[in-house]
Amino acid sequence: NRKNGMLAGLSTGNIRILDIQHAEWTAGEARIITQQWLQEFPQIDVIMTGGGDLGLGVVEELKAQAKQNVPAVTSFDVYPQIQQAIQMGDIVVTADQRLSVQGQLGVQLLLRSLEYGENLPNIVHVPDIQLLTLDNNMGEESP
Repeated sequence: NRKNGMLAGLSTGNIRILDIQHAEWTAGEARIITQQWLQEFPQIDVIMTGGGDLGLGVVEELKAQAKQNVPAVTSFDVYPQIQQAIQMGDIVVTADQRLSVQGQLGVQLLLRSLEYGENLPNIVHVPDIQLLTLDNNMGEESP
């Protein structure tokens, strides 16, 4: 779903997608893929990732390669390592998925199902997802 959402957003702009890979949710695999991309593509403007550890893996490989024109890196999740990477300028934006709200909604839906026999919805949209950058809210506690 994350990939589909990112692709839907990208389809609204004049953006050329060079490649899409699945990094198995590990920083190590993200590093390997990033290394391959840096060898294959002469210019990469942005590397979008679908998870915090993936973004950190990309950043690790970019630093190891010590390239002059480093692509911007995007991420998901807000936790201390991601916040630090944003403060250092290594990641430009991350999605705050509001995990506490997700947990609360999950428990509420479970209770409604157990107590009232309500059917659980296939998809639940978490309200007020925010994109966090160095300039907006990085020093504040996420809601």
